Amino acid sequence: MVDYSFDRDDYRFRVDDRRRSDRERVKEDNRERREDRDERESMQRNRDMRVSLQDIINDPEIVMMDSGDIRRGRSSVPLFPPVNTRPKRRKKRKNDKTLSKAFKEANKRLRTKKGKLRKGKTQSDIAKLAHRIKKRM
Repeated sequence: MVDYSFDRDDYRFRVDDRRRSDRERVKEDNRERREDRDERESMQRNRDMRVSLQDIINDPEIVMMDSGDIRRGRSSVPLFPPVNTRPKRRKKRKNDKTLSKAFKEANKRLRTKKGKLRKGKTQSDIAKLAHRIKKRM
């Protein structure tokens, strides 16, 4: 009989390993089913949205107002009420103004008199410079 310097049982396939792999397989199947279900639901939502938009476009009663609201006929009730009607906060307005000024300055620096970008510069460079300028303001 041969003497082994290791335990031969350690190298045999164990029942615990088989159970673990079964559990992993079940988890994987559940994840795949969930992903398939989510994909089907999103496709259904997209299909419903397409149908409703198609109905809106083809309906002669529906009119788009100058403000961009979609209404049925000339009625005053909008089909889709505005989502966010909250006014901008003072801090946000101030931030927008300073960033606007910074972009004007950055464009002035990185564009030629004709309005072309300087050689080797991109719009990304303009945005980066504008944010740097805004930080200093």
